[in-house]
Amino acid sequence: MQYIKFLQGLPGSGKTTWAKKVIELNKDYVIVSRAEISKIVDGIPYTEEIHNDVFELQKIICKIFLNSGKSVILDDMNFDPKYWEYFSQLSVSRGIPIERIFFDVLVEECIERDSKREKPIGKVAIELAYTKYLKDNNNE
Repeated sequence: MQYIKFLQGLPGSGKTTWAKKVIELNKDYVIVSRAEISKIVDGIPYTEEIHNDVFELQKIICKIFLNSGKSVILDDMNFDPKYWEYFSQLSVSRGIPIERIFFDVLVEECIERDSKREKPIGKVAIELAYTKYLKDNNNE
């Protein structure tokens, strides 16, 4: 049976590590990541238009894999409601279950993990994502 795994969490929360473990154990899964798609245009100023085009590519790639019988893992932060809206509608239209998995990891832990990456995004970016998407939801 096919699935869509919709991961949510801050950078450094373990989403991609979790996703890679899933595909190691189950070759019917693939990761379709906006972050990976964005690497294609690395070096070009990342505008809102490019961001939207990357999302369009993610949609197309997901459909290709779903059409081939694969299950899809979406391992980006995925906090913007437009991502959930699109992929939950896609799951309904195709009769494929979707599971939202939230990676609840402390900001400090995410910053520490990120600092050990080959290309860290940095403390400021992680704190900004936390403030924008999670802080008010945690009643802090």
